[in-house]
Amino acid sequence: MLNTSDIHIRDPFVLPVVAESQYYLYGTTGPQAWTPSASGLDYYTSPDLQNWQGPFPAFRPPLGFWADRNFWAPEVHVYHGRYYMFASFKAEGVCRGTQILAADGPQGPFSPISDGPVTVRDWECLDGTFFVDDKNQPWIVFCHEWVQVGNGEICALRLSDDLTSGVGHPISCSVLPKPLVPRDQLEGQKRLCDRRSLAASTGKRRADHAVVQFQQR
Repeated sequence: MLNTSDIHIRDPFVLPVVAESQYYLYGTTGPQAWTPSASGLDYYTSPDLQNWQGPFPAFRPPLGFWADRNFWAPEVHVYHGRYYMFASFKAEGVCRGTQILAADGPQGPFSPISDGPVTVRDWECLDGTFFVDDKNQPWIVFCHEWVQVGNGEICALRLSDDLTSGVGHPISCSVLPKPLVPRDQLEGQKRLCDRRSLAASTGKRRADHAVVQFQQR
């Protein structure tokens, strides 16, 4: 049995499973976050968010899987009776992107349902999350990375009903806060936009995200 402080992960995501009276914790495996040889994604279970069992394997890349590093920020969402994992992946010389994996239960094993990411292939993207609109249309909301565009932004892309591909073109959802310094002093600076979430606010959906401004050296 582990305590919360014993678990070494980043980007934690908790899925409550009422039928089991359990919480499932997914996240970026801490020791492998930056290595070029990621082995997969794991999960832990807990009845109380304090005492945990695990780690257990949720995803192991199949032979020929396109990515070998930066297995980041997994989230698991229930949709039409199945469990879908949204996670970011990358390979040398290939843009990072969010791919969708599926399983019959929260334990997995999760398997890819498409050939590569659903985010735009020539965009550096990460931290995809799932959203279903008032017309029951599925979307992915993700970050277009600062490493490619300078000022990172939140984007949304309509998904096919089976979640295997994007539909149309992404739309920008970003409403970034005011710069921390005057605009005439922004030359050479970047704005990182990371790890978004969605919440209801006064009848509308609000995208919350972290923005960090820093000096590129």
